[in-house]
Amino acid sequence: MPDILYGTSHKGDETERLVRQALEAGFQGLDSANQRKHYYEAAVGSAVRKYLSVGVVHRADLFLQSKFTFPNGHDHRIPYSTKATVGEQVRQSFDSSLNLLGVDRLDSYLLHAPETPGKLSERDFEAWDAIVHLKRAGRVGLVGVSNVNEVQLQALVNRSSHSLDVVQNRCHWNSKVRRICQQHQIHYQGFSILRVNLRDANSHPIRSIAHRHRVTVAQVLLRFCQCIGIVCLTSTSNVRHMQESLRFGDCDLSADDIRIIKRITTGRVGDR
Repeated sequence: MPDILYGTSHKGDETERLVRQALEAGFQGLDSANQRKHYYEAAVGSAVRKYLSVGVVHRADLFLQSKFTFPNGHDHRIPYSTKATVGEQVRQSFDSSLNLLGVDRLDSYLLHAPETPGKLSERDFEAWDAIVHLKRAGRVGLVGVSNVNEVQLQALVNRSSHSLDVVQNRCHWNSKVRRICQQHQIHYQGFSILRVNLRDANSHPIRSIAHRHRVTVAQVLLRFCQCIGIVCLTSTSNVRHMQESLRFGDCDLSADDIRIIKRITTGRVGDR
């Protein structure tokens, strides 16, 4: 899994162009979902196919991640039969994602969000078991869940800790969810890094660190995420920001820098 993924949500008819720009800028990982309400997975697949057709990069060089979304997360464009069992819905959505992306295997597949607010229902467990089955069948490399709270995550860990590879949530530095991930060696993917942590980003110490390293605040925070084991998602539509995001490794944070940022960020605990 790359240290940073390009998020493809909420891009509509611009999806193919922006995904192609992200790939050409150097992104090696894409995050998608078979949820036409917020994602355009067919356009993601078109961009991937055109990019791979040039021959410079091969399929094995790209990390492709998609998600299964329960009916309550869709508009009228649902990629499976709502009359089917939950397990069959997962399989139909997964097969549809393979077709839309033009691949025969995914690198990561997530439950987009539990259907039941605040806890897990039997339908959530049915969906999770079907996702784990896809992993055991060799059709996907990693499996996980997105938009989950600590109660829901702990329930999944208790059910199948050996199969849970990925959690994707809004990026709260010191959340209870991230602590569970650390305890069980689960990859934590964080999105909305700047938006969720705007107060941290605007703090004088972090701006001073960025100024001293001659990088942007975003690059400092992305580098900090890498240092503490967070895989970052960025959804920028700006090519310059894409390039800057990929160069966060240029920001060589010192041990003192990391201690300063930790002091700022670990004082507040997010719910996720």
